[in-house]
Amino acid sequence: MSIRLKLTIMFLAIASIPLLLFSVLTFSNYKNSLEANHLLQLQILGLFQGGQIETYFAGLSKNIEISQGFYNIKKNLPVLTQHIDES
Repeated sequence: MSIRLKLTIMFLAIASIPLLLFSVLTFSNYKNSLEANHLLQLQILGLFQGGQIETYFAGLSKNIEISQGFYNIKKNLPVLTQHIDES
């Protein structure tokens, strides 16, 4: 084996070890960053959808409160509940 080949192999080994280390660290950093970003997006989405669900049920509750005051409901609901056991 010639000295030129030995020096070339040694140079490539010395140059590739830091490059490999840098690549592993960069990959790890990007991976952790992407995971953190996706978790944050999922948390934000969960909060948004939770707010929408709360708004929906608050609207239903208000509609139920309004409909409880209707004359037809007050008059006919007791009659309907009496006939439930007959069916």
